[in-house]
Amino acid sequence: MSPKQAVINPFQEAEAVFKSNKVLIRSLSEQLKLAGINPEGLTDDNISRSVAIRSPIDGYVAVVKVNVGAFVNPSDVLFELVDPKDIHLNMTIFEKTFNMYPSDKGNDLDQL
Repeated sequence: MSPKQAVINPFQEAEAVFKSNKVLIRSLSEQLKLAGINPEGLTDDNISRSVAIRSPIDGYVAVVKVNVGAFVNPSDVLFELVDPKDIHLNMTIFEKTFNMYPSDKGNDLDQL
């Protein structure tokens, strides 16, 4: 091996490691973006061990299926949400107790 090849090989190795790390950083940056985190705004002072999860719909949490600190997979269902605009009530009312239930339509069987 000539001295020239010995000098080139460490340089090429360092360049390959640099390019590999650059791709890794870009990949991790895209993962952060998917989680709703701006990677450009991250510094040593504002890195957190937790992240807020935002819902794509307005509503209320009906069921919590995860514990604090648990590791989850992307396919795991963490919460069940209820949209208050889409709540329905199904109930059976007997004729004897029908007048006990207030209704904005009045208590008329024909209007229900």
